[in-house]
Amino acid sequence: VRSQCYVRRWIAERVQKRLAKNRNKRNKLVKELLDTEVTYVQKLGGVTKIILEPLEWNAQISPDPLLPKAMISEVFSNIRDIYELNKTLLHDLE
Repeated sequence: VRSQCYVRRWIAERVQKRLAKNRNKRNKLVKELLDTEVTYVQKLGGVTKIILEPLEWNAQISPDPLLPKAMISEVFSNIRDIYELNKTLLHDLE
């Protein structure tokens, strides 16, 4: 009976260690996912504000724009949708 108690305790300790190790791995993965999403959303926002919006403005006011509106639409076709979707995802993850 006493040996069964030791074996059960030993098994329980091993299971607890394995669960803790898996929990740590899972926490690291979640943190990495969150950090990556934060960076991605920041970069998409930067592309939109620093590149796309000035190009669109230039295409509207300039008789000889850097890029024509059609090319801007092709290159940046759905970047705003992607940006908004990822902002929502990031908000839900946080």
